[in-house]
Amino acid sequence: MTKLLFDSIFVTCKLEELDDFIKEKETIEDSIDELRLNVNRKMYITDPEHSISSVSSCNASVLSEVKLPTLFVPTFNGKIENWIMFKDMFVASVIENKSISNSMKLQYLKASCRDEALRVIRSIYF
Repeated sequence: MTKLLFDSIFVTCKLEELDDFIKEKETIEDSIDELRLNVNRKMYITDPEHSISSVSSCNASVLSEVKLPTLFVPTFNGKIENWIMFKDMFVASVIENKSISNSMKLQYLKASCRDEALRVIRSIYF
């Protein structure tokens, strides 16, 4: 539907206004994509199949409204040469912390991932 709208505007657009139209179109498309992503996230969170009570899968995004305790957590970018140091620090500061629930530990893991590691984590449905 959006494509049809843009195509019809494009046809009627004057040549001197074309560059402005294309830039505005790209901005609008980016906004629409971001809105779709947010809606999909919210739908995923509210899907009972992915609730925290489910033993087989846990969606840590549900906990995003919960304020996690302030804790130094290392970051991991997905580079293998940084893995050992990240793992040791993460285990010591998060995994071995008995006051943190498993779902909160998962939130800390997601929050500490960057770059390629974050892309991998995002591709997995919990």
